[in-house]
Amino acid sequence: MDSNNKRDNQSPKTEEKSHLKREKTKKRDLSAVSADINEKYADIFEKIDFDSDYDDILSEYEETIERRAQASIDKARGKENPEQADFSKTKNEANVQDEEIQDTAAQQDAFAILLFIEELGLHVGEFFKKLWNGPKRFFYKASKFIASVSRIIWLLICKLSAKLFSKFSKQAKALTKDIKSIKKYFGMARADRKNTFIKLWEYTKKGLKRHKAILRTVGNIALPVLAIVAFIFTVNYWSSVTFALKVNYNDKEIGYIADETVYNEAQAAAKERMDTGRNGEESKFEEPTYELALVSLNELVDSNVLCDRIIENSSSNVTNACGIYIDDEFICAIKNETDATSVFHQILEPYEKKIKDDNSFVDFVEKVEYVQGLYSEDEETMWDASKLVEKLSQTKESAVKYIVKDGDTIYDIALKNDVSVDELLALNPGKDKSLFPGDEIIISNEVNYVRVKLMKTETRKVEIDYETEKENNPSMFKGTKRTVREGKPGEEIVTELVTYVDGQRVSAQEISRERTKEPVSAKVQVGSKPTTVSGGGYNVSVSGQGFVWPAPACTYISSYFGWRTLRGRSDFHTGIDLTKPGGNSDGAVIVASLDGTVESVRRGSGGYGHNIVINHGGGLKTRYAHCMPGSMSVSVGQHVRAGQAIARVGHSGNVTGPHLHFEIIINGQCVNPLPYIR
Repeated sequence: MDSNNKRDNQSPKTEEKSHLKREKTKKRDLSAVSADINEKYADIFEKIDFDSDYDDILSEYEETIERRAQASIDKARGKENPEQADFSKTKNEANVQDEEIQDTAAQQDAFAILLFIEELGLHVGEFFKKLWNGPKRFFYKASKFIASVSRIIWLLICKLSAKLFSKFSKQAKALTKDIKSIKKYFGMARADRKNTFIKLWEYTKKGLKRHKAILRTVGNIALPVLAIVAFIFTVNYWSSVTFALKVNYNDKEIGYIADETVYNEAQAAAKERMDTGRNGEESKFEEPTYELALVSLNELVDSNVLCDRIIENSSSNVTNACGIYIDDEFICAIKNETDATSVFHQILEPYEKKIKDDNSFVDFVEKVEYVQGLYSEDEETMWDASKLVEKLSQTKESAVKYIVKDGDTIYDIALKNDVSVDELLALNPGKDKSLFPGDEIIISNEVNYVRVKLMKTETRKVEIDYETEKENNPSMFKGTKRTVREGKPGEEIVTELVTYVDGQRVSAQEISRERTKEPVSAKVQVGSKPTTVSGGGYNVSVSGQGFVWPAPACTYISSYFGWRTLRGRSDFHTGIDLTKPGGNSDGAVIVASLDGTVESVRRGSGGYGHNIVINHGGGLKTRYAHCMPGSMSVSVGQHVRAGQAIARVGHSGNVTGPHLHFEIIINGQCVNPLPYIR
């Protein structure tokens, strides 16, 4: 009982030491077992190659087990394995016992290896466990230490704060008590009037000395706060004020400005207002005087306000009105601003009626401004609405035209008059196609005093070019092409913001583009077959239509297609006759003009003489007539290639000399061969 109590009362540290001792004992026992295994099977480990022998041992072991299992199955079925029977006959009993001993040794070796692998795994696991426990314990102890230090610091702060607060509270109560007793000391001081100020000073010094600590604390807090407040006030004050020039005009203060340029602009604007319509008479203004002053920002005035004050102090004949400025140029003044704005609205109204959507708007090209201020009341400056309408109805520039001279082009005319070709064509539609001497070309239209621009969104369809895919065709001659698939352009819808000035389109800005139809690429076969015929001794020429010239050496046309006079009578020639340029055409090679199948091979002494007809399909045939007897090298039904030799030039049939009569027949009708073969 006592021993159990002792065991129960053991401290946690004692238990931890016991646990560590038991762990060390286990490790020592495990190491001893490992040493015994290594010593017992040292010779086996030395013989084993872990990369190869271990696999061989396991394989041999599996074969033995499989062989024994098969023998057991055969025995259960009442069968005798032929191989086993042969083995029993050829091997004696001693050999069988040796084999069993070897199997047992192999099993022992495998078991020893497995024990070794197990021990190795335990050592590796223990190593990584120790590797992790080190950092784990370190971070745990570090975090625990930091938490403890933080707690100590917090407790010290709380204790110090409580102590300071208690001390401050006591001093504050004492100070409050002394303040309440001031009335008593003040009454005593008044009784002795001669020494009133002396006693008051003594009381003050005594109070300051007695409450020095609390006053120092209050001062340490109050002084920084006061400094911050003073800083904020200073920054706020200086950010709201600035140094400026006080302008004095005619001995009167007319405002504060940032610099002299403000006054110069105001004086120029005043001069423009006062001098409008005076036929060269210029207004005179007094020179101002300036004084440097510190003012708030809202006291500064701009040039417009200063302009009114200059006019007000320069002339008595002024009134408040609405000034009209176009592109910063003063035009006139109208007393009622509503009258002024209505004049300009009437100009825009016809264009606004044409607007049919919310994405369009109308405005003036020029900048139109209405400026309220003081203006001279003379009639040259102060207008009514009707006079303003009359002024705006005029043109600033007249139309400019050019008379076309011999040899002029659109590009030359644009260059001479310093305009772009696009602008010139926009003013003169259709002149890019026809331009003759004496034509009148508009260089620029007349320019209204105010121009109206209409901006609206428009959509239009545009074509997208298709690509052409080319592929070589070895059955076609070089230089020839065949379209396998026609290309089709695509389509896009383009949305633009278009600007019209006085009804004329002047610019367009693309907003969006949407593709509605993809383009289809064209496929074209390009011939790659050489035009030199190997072994034939001739070169063929191929036309743009893909036809081969039927007699490569006979390039002279002695008789064309159509009506002709031959031997004194007129007849219709259904083909063309080809000969050599210098004559002596006998024996010249005749070739097939296109791929096809031989339809007929005829021999005769009249008409076409010896001739060949080749069918090319699709109703197209070619005839080669007056061939040399014995030279025709093709037969009916034979497929021939373009450029292949089929006969030689002769003078069989109805002829006047050796030549090739060549025909192209389409749907039974002879046509002129030249457009096809040239």
